[in-house]
Amino acid sequence: MSVERIQRVIRSFGSTRLLPVAGMCLSVLLFPKVAPMWVLHVLGGITGFLNAIASNLLWELANREWLAGAAVVGGYIREALGEIEAEREFTEAERDALEVFAADVRAMTVHRGANVNTNAPVLSVRANDTEQLAQIRTRYRETVMSVPNYDEMYDSGFDRSFAAEFGDDLAAVVEGGTQFSRPVRQLLVTQTSTSIEERERHLDALTVERSSVESARRHLEETDRLLERTEPRRLIHSSFEELLEYDRDIRAATESYQQLLEARQRELHANSRSLRRRSKRTFFQEYLYQALDTPFPVLAATLDRLRTLGDRQRAVVDSIARRY
Repeated sequence: MSVERIQRVIRSFGSTRLLPVAGMCLSVLLFPKVAPMWVLHVLGGITGFLNAIASNLLWELANREWLAGAAVVGGYIREALGEIEAEREFTEAERDALEVFAADVRAMTVHRGANVNTNAPVLSVRANDTEQLAQIRTRYRETVMSVPNYDEMYDSGFDRSFAAEFGDDLAAVVEGGTQFSRPVRQLLVTQTSTSIEERERHLDALTVERSSVESARRHLEETDRLLERTEPRRLIHSSFEELLEYDRDIRAATESYQQLLEARQRELHANSRSLRRRSKRTFFQEYLYQALDTPFPVLAATLDRLRTLGDRQRAVVDSIARRY
C-alpha cells in the first residue's frame, strides 16, 4: 500500500471515527468535575417532585378518609332526623284519627234500658244494637286503621288491633256482643282518650329526641371546622402557636363529645314508656331507628367523631414534637 493511500485511510478514519472517540474521552475526563453539579440539580428536582407527590398523596388519602368518615357521621344524623319526622307524622295522624273515632262513638245513641250488667234474660236481639256495634267496627277501620302506613306499622288485622287498643274484654263485646250500652260507650270513649294521651306523650318524646339529635348535629358541625383546620397537609405549614391552639381545641372537643355520650346513655332509658303498642323493644331509640343500619345513630356518630379527633390529636402532637 502506498504512503498516499495510507494517509487517505487515516484521514478518512479520523473524520468518521476519531471524533466520537475523542468526544467520549473528553466526557470521561470532564465527568468528575461536571457530573456532580448537574446530577445534584437533577436529583434535587426529582426528589422535590417525588416529595411533593408523596405529600399530596398522603394528604389526599387522609383527606378522603376524613371526608368519608364525615359523610358517614352526617348520614347517621340525617337518617335519624328523617325517621323522627316520619314517626311524628304517623303519630299525629293516628292521634287525629282516634279523636274522630271518639267523637263518633260519643255521638252514638244508646237505647233506653240497655245495660251490660243486667241479669235479665235477653229474649231477643235488637237490630239497632248489633248495627251500632257493627258501625263501631266500621268507623274504627275507616278512621284509625286507615291512617297511612298503618299496616306497615302494626301488621295486624282488626281483631288484634282493636284488642291492643281497648283490651280483650271490650274487644269481645264490640266484636261478638249483642248490646250497645252506656257503659260500653263510656268505656270506648275513655279508652280512646287514654290512647290519645299515649300518642301525645309519644309526640313529646319525639320532640325531646329531635332536640337531642339536632344538638348532636351542631356539635358535629363545630368540629367539622376544627377537622378542616387540622388536616395533615395544613399542619406542615402551621406555626408552633397554632399547633398548641389546635391541641387545646381538640381536647375541649373530645371532652364535649364524652359528655354527649354520657347524656345519650341517660336518655336511652327516659323515653321508653311510649312504646306500649308499637314495639316490644327495650329502648325508645332502638324502636325508632330500627330501619337504620344502627339503632343508636347519635352514639355511632359520636364514637366515630371521637376516633377521628384522637387521630388528629396524635397528628398535632407529632407535628409539635418535630419542631424540636
